[in-house]
Amino acid sequence: MNNFRFRQWSGFLFGFFIVAVFLAGCDQGESPGKQESVPASKEETTEGEKSKPKGHAIGEEINLQKWILLTVTNVEKSKGNEKSKPRGGSEYITVAVKLENIGDKDFRYNTYSFALVDDKGQTFDEDVLATIDIDTYLGQGELKPGETVEGTITFQRPIGEQGLQVKFVSGYADLPTPRIDLQ
Repeated sequence: MNNFRFRQWSGFLFGFFIVAVFLAGCDQGESPGKQESVPASKEETTEGEKSKPKGHAIGEEINLQKWILLTVTNVEKSKGNEKSKPRGGSEYITVAVKLENIGDKDFRYNTYSFALVDDKGQTFDEDVLATIDIDTYLGQGELKPGETVEGTITFQRPIGEQGLQVKFVSGYADLPTPRIDLQ
């Protein structure tokens, strides 16, 4: 008799679990045809490239929700140095950035917030083995209100690749994800 009740309860709990998992994976109240409202600057595209968002310019100060000012200050391409060389047919692309906390709360940053995006929309992380920017490497840290940090992030891509952008994804849900054109 006890075995029968145990099987009844375990069957009920298993069924409940299956239903809960199914409901958790279902749509969270958004209809399939509903599109998110996005500011025009996030959807702008360049002529002839309908799927690629238009990026900001090098040197342009980007205000992220009156909290952080982001500026890509310089971009350099290189074949490396005696200690660090890119793979054959590739080059290093070193991006210099400036982050300034203009808000009233701390801001955590790191180089993994930056990615290189090609003209097909594929993203590429920094080349963590490149040591050509060891003296200027951005790294990670925390900016208190009023503080500024500058540093570099190095990526590796095929020589002469065109249409590259740097994308900044802060990890804070309320901040936008700007792109900066590198050419």
